Amino acid sequence: NQDDDSCFYTILGCMDASADNFNPDANQDDDSCTYPPAEGGRIAFTEDFSSSSLGPWYVYVNQYNTAGNWVGWYGNWPAPVHGPQMSMLVNAETGDQALSFWSNYDDPASASLLIETNIYRGFTLSAEEVGSYTASFTARAPETLQCGSTNPNNGASGGTCSAFVKVIHSSTYELLLFESVDTTSASQDGERFSFDFTITSPLVGHIYQIGFMNTATQYAPTGLMYDDIKVEAAGGGDASSPPPPAEEQDYPPTTADMKCDGTTAQERDVASACDDRLFATSPNPFTGEGYYTIDMRCLTGSLVGCVGASGCRLCHTEPDGYAGHSSYAKCPSCVCEKFGMDREACLPTA
Repeated sequence: NQDDDSCFYTILGCMDASADNFNPDANQDDDSCTYPPAEGGRIAFTEDFSSSSLGPWYVYVNQYNTAGNWVGWYGNWPAPVHGPQMSMLVNAETGDQALSFWSNYDDPASASLLIETNIYRGFTLSAEEVGSYTASFTARAPETLQCGSTNPNNGASGGTCSAFVKVIHSSTYELLLFESVDTTSASQDGERFSFDFTITSPLVGHIYQIGFMNTATQYAPTGLMYDDIKVEAAGGGDASSPPPPAEEQDYPPTTADMKCDGTTAQERDVASACDDRLFATSPNPFTGEGYYTIDMRCLTGSLVGCVGASGCRLCHTEPDGYAGHSSYAKCPSCVCEKFGMDREACLPTA
């Protein structure tokens, strides 16, 4: 009949001291933080590629083996202005100068490895850059060898293209933030794309990158042109809004074609081959990347996430606290069961 002061109570609230609604008494963050209008710092910018230089832009390449394991990287070089590798400034059909960007096909490993080519501008984040932002740009497909098409010389397809924001840990190089929007389907007429992202105070002091990437194997086409980039505080100056809730995030559709186990002999063979090829890749439960399904449509066509023509298709889970976009479809519930993830991180198939 005597209280020993051992009671513990959960107090939900915003635990980020830089937020408008910081609650110093909270002991469990509830993702409710809102932020003051972003000062912008170096994040807010416009780029129309009208100059003769790609001064602040750099390129680098990540290489992955057929099992999806990272095997190496190279680059961090100034982006080429006149090619012949990866990038160049070109005059688009509209008469405007634009950035043309493609995979590093001069890499001999393109014949056997998955090549992820990145072009970006970046810096180390400071406190003045905390806030929410919107990035928008125009993407336009060239007349030939556009991203996602088929290489007429060897039949390779399945190349993917996207725009991204990354924040990378300055010491461990762990990926702390990744937001992206898929641009693979951009037309020759040009389309406007946009995506949102938020820089929080724990990201200050780490490496910020914004740019474009593509992935290809066996010389699959990845050509796209980019122009008229604008990054501004979300809402045109008001960066106080939090990211949209997880269920409203932007993913390609999840369909019943995405399975974990086969119902036919061919599907079971593909499922076994996908496990042999991808199960050891150690998917990242913090970013939701690296999970996969079987999708028989990948054997004969090109869908975002298809690993060549293997029938394996990458998908994305949505772990606790994740608020972003992904180029990959959200994983069906069987993926969460297979990898021991919370079922809420996946979707039931349509």
